[in-house]
Amino acid sequence: ITALNEFITIYHIGDTRAYKLTPTKLIQLTEDQTKLQQTINELPFLTPVKRFLPNNNILLNAVGVNKNLLNIDIFKTTIEPNDILLLTSDGVHDYISENEIENILRKFKLPKTIVNKLISKAIENGSKDNLTILYTIFKN
Repeated sequence: ITALNEFITIYHIGDTRAYKLTPTKLIQLTEDQTKLQQTINELPFLTPVKRFLPNNNILLNAVGVNKNLLNIDIFKTTIEPNDILLLTSDGVHDYISENEIENILRKFKLPKTIVNKLISKAIENGSKDNLTILYTIFKN
């Protein structure tokens, strides 16, 4: 991730997600590079049952697998003062709805509390995967 003034560029590989919380909404900035996401893109009506698709966690792209075929997605967005950038591993976002993520981000103010609440909610919802979160708030 690089930031310059009010712009941010995210170089993305794999299934870690970047979200931006603005005063009005939570925006998913990246798109998973998985077989599941590829299927959803081709057949969008499957979205509600995505967890039940076979091989839903197969990565189409990952660092260190094949350097010749590495496909880096580039996402650019603006960052305003007090926007929050959240990075989550699939052990988190596969088990918490975007509404739940947004509610936790808005309800709690301390980064440590936010991270602990997100991890607790993912575990409560059945996650047994790794739970990785990076939380950053952009100030003036």
